[in-house]
Amino acid sequence: MRGRENRQRFEAVAAVEARTAAQTTPSADEAPLVATRNATIREAFARLPLNCQQLLSLLVHDPPLRYTEITARLGMRMGGLPPRRGCCLEKLSRLPAACRAHGIRRRAGGRGRA
Repeated sequence: MRGRENRQRFEAVAAVEARTAAQTTPSADEAPLVATRNATIREAFARLPLNCQQLLSLLVHDPPLRYTEITARLGMRMGGLPPRRGCCLEKLSRLPAACRAHGIRRRAGGRGRA
């Protein structure tokens, strides 16, 4: 269940950030926090395997791409996209940098929420 919650959280964050990046200018007080959060997320993203970076980048592409176009670009079957997306989001959610950016505390077992 936590894996699904983490996936949904990251999908929601990615979608919101992709849509609002050009529209939203943070206030002077928020700008340093937003910059730190974004840098932390980029750090975590850079630690993902290249295939996950490519997939997640295509999933938040602006304008949005159809699954058929994403699978064609990656040379994969349509049915393989959702499981791979889930796997990549799970990997991202397990990275300490991503957890810090989203206020998730990690337990000794490697999982946890604030």
